[in-house]
Amino acid sequence: MKEGLQHGNKTFNNNKGYLGTILNYYIQYEELPISNPMLRVQSLTVEASELHMPYTNEQLQQIELYLIEKDERQMRLFIQFMYYTFTRPGIEMRYLQIKDIMAETILSELTVPRIIKLSI
Repeated sequence: MKEGLQHGNKTFNNNKGYLGTILNYYIQYEELPISNPMLRVQSLTVEASELHMPYTNEQLQQIELYLIEKDERQMRLFIQFMYYTFTRPGIEMRYLQIKDIMAETILSELTVPRIIKLSI
């Protein structure tokens, strides 16, 4: 069934699941008088990816020492904030505003310009 497609196994399995879910919906509400044909399609094996491996404790210590040595306080705060709050840098961290964090936390590490009005 996958012949001629240039998608990976994980994408194939995800699409198979989406299609199976849609068919189940219509079968359940008797819009389609068939059994779900996706149940007969075999899922493909997916290799574990090494792209999203977490840093080791030694690597984290090396990063922190490097940032301290280079006096990169903002980057260090950013990394620590992600690490301790489990936020993702894409959406969650990008939409975070100063008013979302206690003033003492920010002001202890960063110099906030006077034009920023903290509304906490």
